[in-house]
Amino acid sequence: MRSFRLFLAVSLVIWSSNSLAAADENCRPFEVNNGRISIPVNIAGTETRAIINSGLQTLGVSTALAELLGLEVIEPEPVSAQRARYLPQLTQLGQLSRVENVPVSVFGQDVQMDQLYVFDQDLPVANLSVMMFQDVVIQMDYPQSRMCVLPPTSINLED
Repeated sequence: MRSFRLFLAVSLVIWSSNSLAAADENCRPFEVNNGRISIPVNIAGTETRAIINSGLQTLGVSTALAELLGLEVIEPEPVSAQRARYLPQLTQLGQLSRVENVPVSVFGQDVQMDQLYVFDQDLPVANLSVMMFQDVVIQMDYPQSRMCVLPPTSINLED
């Protein structure tokens, strides 16, 4: 009886793992470096890596990557001290350099980004907001270093 229970438990674990696992065609590789997940992306026709960042709301590129890609960086207009006093968030948002009209491809999906912010970094890297995945379900498969993208309808969240 005890061995049957153990067999049943192991069978259920295997079945549930397989039934919840995403199909291979929905999965893409990722890397973990210094505790940060990065995925392959194509920005302005060049393959690079983007770090997935949960603290961002958009996509950004480093100054080194912008230079490598030959992107024209638009510097921010200075904010007057009087305006900054009444609108403190304007100081932060208004001080970001940006690039405009950049083609980006993530997991085979092409999108034309109206603007990307540019951050000061000597390494050619991009930051990708986790918000870009808000319309899908993400399954992280750490043992196989893959990230699977699923439609929300593929998982019954009501049970």
